[in-house]
Amino acid sequence: MLRRVTRWSLILLLGVLIGLGARLHRAPIDLNESPFVPEALAQWLDRDDVAYPAHAMLARVLDWTHADPAAVALQWLKAASHARTEAEADRADAGVNAARLKSANSAAFTEKVCRFLKPDESFQRGGLDCLPSMQRGPSS
Repeated sequence: MLRRVTRWSLILLLGVLIGLGARLHRAPIDLNESPFVPEALAQWLDRDDVAYPAHAMLARVLDWTHADPAAVALQWLKAASHARTEAEADRADAGVNAARLKSANSAAFTEKVCRFLKPDESFQRGGLDCLPSMQRGPSS
């Protein structure tokens, strides 16, 4: 009985991950504020030594699978916020710039990526120029 429950749990988890991956592939999404991520896991995932390589790897996978360039850039933007060295920051900037160059519509790309920043943040690296007026406001 336990094996059957475990098997079905794994199948369900796999289905959720595939669905999330398909959604992430089409457009950028931000899971940082998700109520489904336990606090302890969120804290661990937010550590720079975990977050930078995770976001960089996800950006590479999304790019390799020809995902929406804004989704790729968002992962590089997140990686940049966890960069521990100048080399990591430079790599993230190069990733954002490469994604920007692959986008068919520069203005739409910038709007898609910049709306994930907090209202008081700006980002002007990697060829992306997000000003505070471009970001989403507080959720209501």
